[in-house]
Amino acid sequence: MTTAQSTYDYMVENMTLEVANQFQWGIYGLAEDGDIWKLGPNSLEYKPLGELDTDHLQNILITQNLNGRGLAHFRHAIELILKERQNDR
Repeated sequence: MTTAQSTYDYMVENMTLEVANQFQWGIYGLAEDGDIWKLGPNSLEYKPLGELDTDHLQNILITQNLNGRGLAHFRHAIELILKERQNDR
């Protein structure tokens, strides 16, 4: 394992909830007429993971391949946020 990889793994494993909530995720808006098959102008927005609702976060885990080397931090961040929300119930 390289030093860069071990540093990355350490950062992922020791991520705080505060940091996880700040990660940005790109979401797409609808066209003005509400047609779900068209994207609106300037439709791509970036939002902090902490601002996305629980269903959206769960769907990201289901539909996106976050197992790659450069994406593990997103999976871990989402899992931290969902765990915290579950504990708050």
